[in-house]
Amino acid sequence: MIPKKKIKLYSWKAPGDKPNFGDELGPEIIQNLFSYLEVVYEPDIRKADLLSVGSLLHILLDLECNRPTKKVHIWGSGTIYPLQAEVGSIKETYPLHNFSELNFSKLKFHAVRGKLTQEDLKLPPLPLGDPGLLVNKVYQESPNKEDKIGIIPHFEEADHPFIQKLAADPRFKIIDVLRAPQAVITDITSCKLVFSSSLHGLIVADSFKIPNLHMNLSDRLVGGDFKFEDYYSAIGKEHKLADLDLMLNQDYQEQQIAAYFPIQGLEEKQQALLKAFPYRRTNYIYSLLAKLKIIS
Repeated sequence: MIPKKKIKLYSWKAPGDKPNFGDELGPEIIQNLFSYLEVVYEPDIRKADLLSVGSLLHILLDLECNRPTKKVHIWGSGTIYPLQAEVGSIKETYPLHNFSELNFSKLKFHAVRGKLTQEDLKLPPLPLGDPGLLVNKVYQESPNKEDKIGIIPHFEEADHPFIQKLAADPRFKIIDVLRAPQAVITDITSCKLVFSSSLHGLIVADSFKIPNLHMNLSDRLVGGDFKFEDYYSAIGKEHKLADLDLMLNQDYQEQQIAAYFPIQGLEEKQQALLKAFPYRRTNYIYSLLAKLKIIS
């Protein structure tokens, strides 16, 4: 038996090492799709072979961290805020350092989450999209469809008063993101509509073509709307926010379901991501595309 190639992957961990489902998607997607690899968690981002799902690039590009001694592959990651200039509609920047001092010599970009990350880092044309878009090719959706509206608060906002209000209404299903991906995905795919302040709650819903809308609850999230706008820039959708005052209104809910349209060209985006994977094997990729019934 040919031994598996070991890949050291850095992924962000929630406080207390709880499994934040969005950050767990990268390791699980890669391990499930590329069976010839052994994915191991690397806690030191400078020693990682690969960065994937998540807002991770601002960590790697911090002046104090940006001294990797080995090549680091980037597949679908993004920054959490602009590092050097106004990008998109984001007017506030968070320069951690002089951008011109950044050392890109050890970084190999194969894909990034969106146009905003690409423009901010002055990268050449390359595939865009969060690898979380591949979840519908890896995970099972719920066989039980409920007449429920999924509410997915970012874990920093789980105690928000508005979430507590919705939790008391039987029409809503509060989905805890501090669990393993399959459990969260089962809950998301059981719902008819999703409102989420978790980016990967929206990405999972889009992958499974479930109507969804970004729910902006507070200013607790680092980087504000940047990662959301970055994601939407890659899928060709306008970044729209749910009206919190209307979310309990049934007519408003039905309007959001009727107004939703799935990502155009989702399979093309999935194919581009798979073909850009840094540890791809050409023959394997084409067999994988056929197995997953993705156009080739």
